[in-house]
Amino acid sequence: MSDAIRVTTDFGTNEARFNRYLQRTIQISRLSVERVIYREAGRLVKWAIAYTPPMANRSYAKGFSASKRAIRGSLKLALTARNAETIARGLERTRNQDRRNQYRLIQQQLEASPESVVRFIKQNQKPSEKYPQNGPKHFVTVETRKRVFALLEKTIGATAAGWVTAARALSVRGVPDWITRWSSRNNGTSQIVVSGNTVEFKARNPNRHSDSRRIQRFLDQAYFRAANNMRSQLTSAIANGVFTRQQIFGR
Repeated sequence: MSDAIRVTTDFGTNEARFNRYLQRTIQISRLSVERVIYREAGRLVKWAIAYTPPMANRSYAKGFSASKRAIRGSLKLALTARNAETIARGLERTRNQDRRNQYRLIQQQLEASPESVVRFIKQNQKPSEKYPQNGPKHFVTVETRKRVFALLEKTIGATAAGWVTAARALSVRGVPDWITRWSSRNNGTSQIVVSGNTVEFKARNPNRHSDSRRIQRFLDQAYFRAANNMRSQLTSAIANGVFTRQQIFGR
């Protein structure tokens, strides 16, 4: 995935709408252009994190819980638990060659490391990272299944971490540790360029998520929410008599 927040560059309907309200906010604000850019870019980055999986416009806590439920659902579809001792006894007792081959295959899979089982799941899951209902199964012990869950749980927040660099640059608070812990691995970029009367802020999330189109749609919603926030402030200024509609909207 290569998602970028470009505050002064039009990209899509909602980003254009965001920029339109940003320009009007700058025109009526008593703050400097740079201060307004910092403030509104910070709010935009906060919404970008809020819409990036696993949040999808949920709270951090709900996003984290939803991810854990999704992992459990995938493991239920991808893994079948078997007792290693029971399989060994079955192999020892049976004389049917087909059954013996089945037991050996199960034994081989039960000996797989948690890391290899994680690779098996990732190779067979959909771009949305959901495991298909009719996808292939892997036999594991109960202990291995627990360790696979623990490994997958540690990856929660990796995609959203691509916005942490921008969040820190703009003093966005409240990003939880399970996201920030990945910032060194998914190291996004943040840049503010001041050139004459132009102030440009750019943030980029470099994470290569397998379902980047869906995430791009979520990012468009971040622009929508951030634009709505500015529009509400502008209409409040009109309602309170601070500015007229003509001054803000030109009509």
